[in-house]
Amino acid sequence: MSNIIIGIHGLGNKVSPEILESWWKSAINEGLTGIGKEEVEFDFKMIYWADVLYEKPICENSIDEKYTVGVKTPVANPSAIRKIFLDILEMGTDKIFLNDDLTLNYSFLFDSYVHRNFRDLEIYYASNKNNAVKSRKEFKDIVREKVIKVLLKHRNDNIFLVCHSMGSIIAYDALMLLSNKIQLDTLTTFGSPLGQPYVISKAAAEFNKLGFKNKKLIVPEAVENYWYNFSDLDDKVAINYQLADDYLPNKKGTKVTDIIVKNNYEYNGVKNPHKSFGYLRTPEFSNVLYNFIISEKKKPANLFVKLADKLNRFFKRIG
Repeated sequence: MSNIIIGIHGLGNKVSPEILESWWKSAINEGLTGIGKEEVEFDFKMIYWADVLYEKPICENSIDEKYTVGVKTPVANPSAIRKIFLDILEMGTDKIFLNDDLTLNYSFLFDSYVHRNFRDLEIYYASNKNNAVKSRKEFKDIVREKVIKVLLKHRNDNIFLVCHSMGSIIAYDALMLLSNKIQLDTLTTFGSPLGQPYVISKAAAEFNKLGFKNKKLIVPEAVENYWYNFSDLDDKVAINYQLADDYLPNKKGTKVTDIIVKNNYEYNGVKNPHKSFGYLRTPEFSNVLYNFIISEKKKPANLFVKLADKLNRFFKRIG
């Protein structure tokens, strides 16, 4: 068993898989260097799904927001006023738009907004009546299968899953379908819309049909130890930045840990607090990732010690 980091990108067309993977690795290395951990070796794989919707990738020279080295990312010092405002907004939107059974009120408002701004997401939740995907399968099934195939391939490895934006929706759905067929060590999400009433209602509607009947969604059983959710308070996609109050712990006791960060991404003088590269080099994320990377060196030497380690963690949770 070895440690592997697997990334899932967000919505929209992308540069080629090779370039995008190299940019993510560069941002990760930049973050590790920023916390004083230079030249750290790690195994990384990108799950690339933009090619399902888009015939060819964006040319590197024409992309508006490519990877660039950022200024040193400070530890987040969130505005208390901004945080209070977002907390009140979340409580208000949940109360207005979500019923107790997680069905959605005023769905036409969300449908209209998603249609205007998030084509990929609209197709993901739509039935396959459109011609966007030239397949008998629905778009959501194709991209989920991409994720599931890679995760099953690495089922015997220690997995650290990194999901950005819409990638966190795809990952959540795939992990719910996988249930206990695999075990992730760590799930990390950043710039995630998983707290949005529209997304919660869509997930609840699907998984209730499969027997997951709760008043709230749950942390997938496949997540063994940690789910860290990183959000910049200025990231409009992650405006419902707290996921811990929307997702119940799983049967293992694994819960969501919400962490506020400062995304320092900027290109040609224009800031974008939602960009993946900025999240990947935040010190908060880098510290979590580094602890995972070095955990391979600390693994128990044999099966009996590994079992004792798991039992010890279990009793700590229930104690």
